[in-house]
Amino acid sequence: MPHTYGLRPYLLKDIRHTEPVQKRFNKRLVGMADLDYSRRLATLGLESLELRRLHHDLLCTYKILSNRMDINYDTMFTVSSETRTRGHQWKLCHKHSRVDQHKYFFAQHVVRPWNSLHIIFDDWRSVAKFRTLIKKTDLSDFLYSM
Repeated sequence: MPHTYGLRPYLLKDIRHTEPVQKRFNKRLVGMADLDYSRRLATLGLESLELRRLHHDLLCTYKILSNRMDINYDTMFTVSSETRTRGHQWKLCHKHSRVDQHKYFFAQHVVRPWNSLHIIFDDWRSVAKFRTLIKKTDLSDFLYSM
């Protein structure tokens, strides 16, 4: 399966342009027309497209760092060598880049949300436990369209 990390919209105008597609679709469902967007999402058990992309990015980062994907994490990420960091031991460092194409690459835009996670050892045991962690975590600081 090819990786599509570079296809994530990174310009604010593009991020705001994709969400209305889901808004229009779920508004047309029976009984949803009178509800606001956040209520429709809650009723349908959905999340915003931007939040789903962020969850997917964090899950991919977890899989890469825990060797569950056939990608050497050293080629994508720089793990902090600081031993006194707050939080978990897998804090990532931003790599300097001058070119926009690299600035918005998957391995760059996932660093801040990843470092904000409160990961404990038990969260590393399975993909399901990690998925539960990111579902419980408030990531609203990293969303533009909310």
